[in-house]
Amino acid sequence: MRNAFASELASLAERDPRVVLLSGDIGNKLFNDFIKRNPGRFFNCGVA
Repeated sequence: MRNAFASELASLAERDPRVVLLSGDIGNKLFNDFIKRNPGRFFNCGVA
């Protein structure tokens, strides 16, 4: 389920430049595809 979400989010970002990803410091490689395809639209906000 998580992999499907990450894949669809990356695809949506390809079609819509308004899509960004805010991460709560997940700490795994789940969003690597999104980061690779949209490096300026990924923000790691941390957990604090």
